[in-house]
Amino acid sequence: MNERDKMDEQARKVAMARRAELDRLLAERPDRLTRGWPGLTKTDGVGVTPASAAQLERLLAESDWAEGPRGRVRRWTTRIAVETPGGGPVAIHERGYAFLPVARRPAYSVAYVAESFELLGVDFIPMRGEAGWRPSLRDLLFLDTETTGVMGSTGTVAFLVGLGWFEGETDADGQMQPREFVVEQLFIDDFCGEEALLALVAERIAASEALVTYNGRGYDMPLLEGRFVMNRMRPAAARPHLDLLHPARAVFRAAVGSCSLRNIERNVLGIARTHDVDGALIPQIFFDYVRGTRRERMVPVVDHNVQDIVSLGALLLDLGDRMSDAQEPSFEGQAAMAAGFGKLLRRRGQGERSVAFFERAVAESRDANLTRSCLAALADLYRRGGRAEEAAEIWRNEWKRRGTRDPEACMQLVKVYERHLGDAAAALELVRDAERQSKLSMDLGALTGSSGGAKPPVDFKEWLVRRRLRLERKLEKAAPRQKKRDKGTG
Repeated sequence: MNERDKMDEQARKVAMARRAELDRLLAERPDRLTRGWPGLTKTDGVGVTPASAAQLERLLAESDWAEGPRGRVRRWTTRIAVETPGGGPVAIHERGYAFLPVARRPAYSVAYVAESFELLGVDFIPMRGEAGWRPSLRDLLFLDTETTGVMGSTGTVAFLVGLGWFEGETDADGQMQPREFVVEQLFIDDFCGEEALLALVAERIAASEALVTYNGRGYDMPLLEGRFVMNRMRPAAARPHLDLLHPARAVFRAAVGSCSLRNIERNVLGIARTHDVDGALIPQIFFDYVRGTRRERMVPVVDHNVQDIVSLGALLLDLGDRMSDAQEPSFEGQAAMAAGFGKLLRRRGQGERSVAFFERAVAESRDANLTRSCLAALADLYRRGGRAEEAAEIWRNEWKRRGTRDPEACMQLVKVYERHLGDAAAALELVRDAERQSKLSMDLGALTGSSGGAKPPVDFKEWLVRRRLRLERKLEKAAPRQKKRDKGTG
């Protein structure tokens, strides 16, 4: 057996092992490979049926061919309702896809979209004329890929690329009322169609104003760019790119844990998939499809990609709406979520806007640690915003409540008194009180043979000594000047 035959044999064994593992997983949990189908609704239960050869035939019959400069690829076009008349629950698509259960707002301005991009963390905002970059909702292109693995661009091919955009009425001011979310899927039946697929993807990106992805910075776009290079093709035109994974982690992780798109759908958007396929199974499903083995398993992969794209559109609107209003009803009982938005806005230099979110978090919080961190953030924002007395009130309450267990409350309150309220005497009184509490805590520990429950750190005690001496000198120097002023006014 020559070297090439040995490599072929090894590849065959690997493929057989992967296929056996796929069969084992599906035998253990048949629901891993299911799809929604016409006539089944969310209220009917799960609303799924196993993938079948008849479903594959129907799915292929629903496709057409997209022609491009490098050839043609199979294409599906799906339209999902964004809202229903009267603002009621959005209907579930016949194949189980769902947008936001309830429309968030009737229309979205170009200013809203541009601000959302900037605050959520777009890669860059190119200037388009004197007015700057102001795309409407219809100018955005949502992108997600299904690939043959995670080995990098040299060993991985994107065989299915989902592209989505909003359609609806737009007025003269660019205010858009989205009615439908359209998903276009480009699919290759074998590896020979990759160049045609890449050329069409490049055309779609060039025709858009900006990209929206979920982990697209770390995976989808580097993969596509690498495949353009591997095929000696010019990469797609650079566009502002918003990767929603990063803001989603920032604002939702503390509240929902895992920030996988499916978990965000379930716990944030209120979307329960009536069909899905595990992402880990998808590469082997495509390999089998190309070889003509169990090709019907590709049906739920197509469905999986559609819902991923639809959820990107829903998540963008949801993030923008929550970020624009700290009084959103969705924050009720969700203190960690409100705090997450406050932190995100603060990092983006929107300190004044973040205040309302931290205040909402404090009002909703039942977690002492979360409350404490939000109060600290509020005190800092109040101080920076010229509201020193409100900052002092927060630290006063924390110092009364926790005493030497919270050295930061004392240190911050001393700084506010001295630097922002101009009350060195109050600062000195607080420092002396802290020294008395520290000594009492240590004496109590010595008498009981315990730690005393609130032993102050050594560096805090040293800080108190230094600050007391400095404040005493400052007040001593100020005393003669004050006497002179008093004498002059008398």
